[in-house]
Amino acid sequence: MKSLLQNQEENVRRSLPMFVKFCAVQSLLGLDGFLFELPGEEFGASPEDLGNGVRRLLKVLSDADPAGVHCMDKSYVSKRGWCFEFDGCTFFVTTFAPCYPDTHSRFNFNSENSFVLLQPEVGNLSM
Repeated sequence: MKSLLQNQEENVRRSLPMFVKFCAVQSLLGLDGFLFELPGEEFGASPEDLGNGVRRLLKVLSDADPAGVHCMDKSYVSKRGWCFEFDGCTFFVTTFAPCYPDTHSRFNFNSENSFVLLQPEVGNLSM
């Protein structure tokens, strides 16, 4: 039986064609973001669980980066100034999860699922 982590990674890989299309047209169409769902409390019950789920999601995307940057493999991934990059687009990454209290801007309104929003920063870098 597959683990929850294996299922998450498989689901992210299945979304890759749509994410590649999003990157190609987001600046032309004025699209604001691409949303991934991390289903179940296992990904958002604590900040540590959320961090592990987000890291795996970004790693799967980074490993499949058509531009070959593989930003999650950089030595400075945990340093100030690093940003997520995929197919020539840089992204601001924000999360919404059960571990955030209702007074927090990342509160997910009592959903048991967590969400990762990838917002393009300035459009396509190759343009």
